[in-house]
Amino acid sequence: MARLPSDACPYPRPFPETFAECPLFAAQLYLPADSRETPLSPIWMCRHLVTRIFAKDGVQHHYGGCQFGGRGARRRLILVNGLKRLLPGD
Repeated sequence: MARLPSDACPYPRPFPETFAECPLFAAQLYLPADSRETPLSPIWMCRHLVTRIFAKDGVQHHYGGCQFGGRGARRRLILVNGLKRLLPGD
C-alpha cells in the first residue's frame, strides 16, 4: 500500500474505550452493519475521523483522515486554542 497522506489518522482502529493518545480524539460509538443490514458489534470511533481517497499509480485508496488536517494543522489547533483535549460540541 502507498504511503498515506499527512492527514491520515496514525492510530489503529477500532479505538479502545480508554483511548487517550490523541488530544483531538472525541469518542463516538459506531454501530456497523453488514451488507444485509445485520448489526455487528459496536466499536468506538473518533467523531473527527472522515473517509478520504488518494490515488497512487492510478489506483484509488481509501483511508481514515482527520477532518482537521495533517499533523501540523492538528498541532496548531491545539496550540491556538490552548486545548488539552477537544471535546464533542467544542
